[in-house]
Amino acid sequence: MLSLASPTVVIPSAPALVARYRAASAAIGVLVSALGAAMLAGWTFGLQHLLHHGIGPLMKPNAAACFILTGLSLVLVCREGGARAPSAALAAAAALIGLATMAEWGTGIDLRFDELLFRDDTLAYTSVPGRIAPNTALAFALLGVALLLLPSGERLRLRIAQALAIAAMAIGAVACAGHLYGVSPLFAVARRTGMALPAAVGLVLLGAGVLLARPETGTSALLASGGAGGTLARWLLPVAAVVPALLALPAQAGVRAGILDQAYASALVTVGLTGVLAWVVLASARSLDARDEARRERERQVERLNAELQRRAIELSAVNKELEAFCYSVSHDLRAPLRSIDGFGQALVEDCAAVLPPVGVSHVGRIRAASQRMGHLIDDLLQLSRVTRVAMRREPVDVSTLAREIAAELSRGTPARKVTFEIEAGLAAQGDPGLLRLVLENLLGNAFKFTSKRASARIVVGGTTRDGLPAFFVRDDGAGFDMAYAGKLFGAFQRLHGAAEFGGTGIGLASAQRIVRRHGGEIWAEGAVEQGATFTFTLPARGQGEG
Repeated sequence: MLSLASPTVVIPSAPALVARYRAASAAIGVLVSALGAAMLAGWTFGLQHLLHHGIGPLMKPNAAACFILTGLSLVLVCREGGARAPSAALAAAAALIGLATMAEWGTGIDLRFDELLFRDDTLAYTSVPGRIAPNTALAFALLGVALLLLPSGERLRLRIAQALAIAAMAIGAVACAGHLYGVSPLFAVARRTGMALPAAVGLVLLGAGVLLARPETGTSALLASGGAGGTLARWLLPVAAVVPALLALPAQAGVRAGILDQAYASALVTVGLTGVLAWVVLASARSLDARDEARRERERQVERLNAELQRRAIELSAVNKELEAFCYSVSHDLRAPLRSIDGFGQALVEDCAAVLPPVGVSHVGRIRAASQRMGHLIDDLLQLSRVTRVAMRREPVDVSTLAREIAAELSRGTPARKVTFEIEAGLAAQGDPGLLRLVLENLLGNAFKFTSKRASARIVVGGTTRDGLPAFFVRDDGAGFDMAYAGKLFGAFQRLHGAAEFGGTGIGLASAQRIVRRHGGEIWAEGAVEQGATFTFTLPARGQGEG
């Protein structure tokens, strides 16, 4: 999975971490919904004062309702293919409550919904009964809009949603700090209704939940990264978020109890933070060093494999040179004696026919036929070796034109035969023109040969697709073959018909198969005895299977 942490940097995210963060986001949604439900239950049964933490403002009923709305919306967003309409409705309701409350604070107009759920008789940090604090209202408006944008798959909308969530988290974090250090202006804006401590904690959790709901994209992408940066972020961010609060809580409790003065408490917190951060930095450095060492070991393994591959390539090059030398020997040294045998056999028959008995003439004819057949075998073997060694170039090939040219050559060679060629127009492929001509020559030549016992024959060349790849076929209505022996068709020197019945060396289909596989394709045959045969081959697009 890929995600953007910045406009120019693409960070791969670990799927396991992404799934874990989404589950955590859904759990946060359930938690804040439960927080809101508990607060509403307290207001319902007149127990709101029991839910009060003793200092600072009390969470208002409308704020508790907004926590339920946004929490449930977050849970729905985290579901795979979740219900967008209910999630959007819940988020929109929370955003409207926040915006309406901000409008009340800004204009001084009472929209008469602050005490719609319950009458508010609390006085601490309350300038208007029942009304949500301005900073709380702003945070819910931001979170509501963020949850509306979150289900969208558009990267820009996701980044805006995460920015809004971070802003809401900051509002909650500032209020938390105000409660922690007893600085009321941080949670009660302009001496108006203040943000309750549970509300501040809930807003921080909600903002984190929105960020974790889409961890593969945007600001939170680094947290889901499987790289060193992701590891460092997962080490440091929890420490930065939690440790200061854990250290400040007992220090401030000591100050309130009169055990410590503020300067001494601040010094203890500073020393504690320094120690924890030093430990985290060392632990992170050890983790990064271990990852770096593992990376260097993988690089050394790759270097060893590359060296081995280079050695094998040199050996293969040497083998290929030996093969080329062998082919040269075959093409010259072996064919020369065969030409002598054939030539002297012909001279013997021409010059000594009068003294040779008929049996002798027959024997000399067999010798000449065998030498000629051996010459054809050598030629076919040379062709088979060339198709695997010749440099291959890919370019557009007009298969229809190639097939028509080969069909015309076959028809000119035996004008007495009645063969109908049906070649589909517009067949095109990407490949080596010379090698693909050899494939079609072998397939069409076979079709022409194995229909030779028909008074009139029909050969079809067409195109199709196989597993999404372009494919081409050559179909005839000739002798066909038994499918039980289809596996032998493409082996060198494998023949399913006798030489007396149909000529050939059994090399053509083997050559065709090697050429097709060099192009990254496959070739196969289907047929039935005396019902013809169909040979089909695939040719992948450019860049696939090039050999």
